[in-house]
Amino acid sequence: APWVRFLTSHPKDFSPRLIRTMAEHRSLCRHIHLPVQHGSDAILAAMNRKYTREEYIRLVRSIREALPGVSIGTDILIGFPGETEEDFRLTLDLMEELRFDDAFTYHYNPREGTRAFGMPDTVPREIKLERLDRVIRLQRKTTRGGGERLGGVETVLVEGVSRKREGELLARTEKDDMVVFPGRPDAIGGFARVRLAELRGNTFRGEPVG
Repeated sequence: APWVRFLTSHPKDFSPRLIRTMAEHRSLCRHIHLPVQHGSDAILAAMNRKYTREEYIRLVRSIREALPGVSIGTDILIGFPGETEEDFRLTLDLMEELRFDDAFTYHYNPREGTRAFGMPDTVPREIKLERLDRVIRLQRKTTRGGGERLGGVETVLVEGVSRKREGELLARTEKDDMVVFPGRPDAIGGFARVRLAELRGNTFRGEPVG
């Protein structure tokens, strides 16, 4: 069956009905990018995110309960105007509790046209960079690693040819992992079965099966 993949979802829009629909239809990929942005209710309110920390935690738990093996990615923004050390600590605590599969992490920069643009940029740049470094190091520790999947056979969608090595294809697993494996360009756009043989950084090297 063809795959349907959510590129990103706002937590306030991820309804119980959507979770049930994903559980009922295997064509909906078991990978969800669900940007939390922050772990402090005060900062979430200042960002106008329209959910609380606890509501987000409950949402992730309900998704994982309904979709065993789902991978969940997120976005985390550090250094938003008014962020205190306690606000930042709450973000680290949230990351440790939920153990995201991956996270895009970045620090705040004023951007014209956003609600925050008129707010005083209260967090010094060196503090932003120090906090961001702590977030990145924690995510590296808590990422649910792909190493335990080595040796397993998974279905992948072939997206193109590898730019680094001739005769190899670039594909993506249902959980949004990149896989390179030997193959012919006429396989692009179709599905393949590959054994995950090696993990280099965030990319698997695979062997075609069948």
